[in-house]
Amino acid sequence: MDNMELKVRTEYEGKMEARLKEFGAKLDELLAKGDAAKGQLSKKVDELKQKQAELKQKLASHKQASGEAWQELKPGLDRAWEDLGHAFNELKQASERAVGKLHK
Repeated sequence: MDNMELKVRTEYEGKMEARLKEFGAKLDELLAKGDAAKGQLSKKVDELKQKQAELKQKLASHKQASGEAWQELKPGLDRAWEDLGHAFNELKQASERAVGKLHK
């Protein structure tokens, strides 16, 4: 291999190494964003599971209630159901935003 070929080869290898290093940095950044999004979503999932457990508990109380108490408990049960639905929608939107950020 003559000096010119060696120079071209060395330059090519240097450029490829730089590209790989840049790619590694971008990949690390993407993984960090994914980890951050995963942490946020995990917190929201935990909150959603807590709301679900609270609703199950209210429903169990509702089932045990007498006729008059049943009417008093019903609005609270309906509100808890609405809260659970809102929390789920927030989680879904947060998940979609997180996925969108990963594609940027």
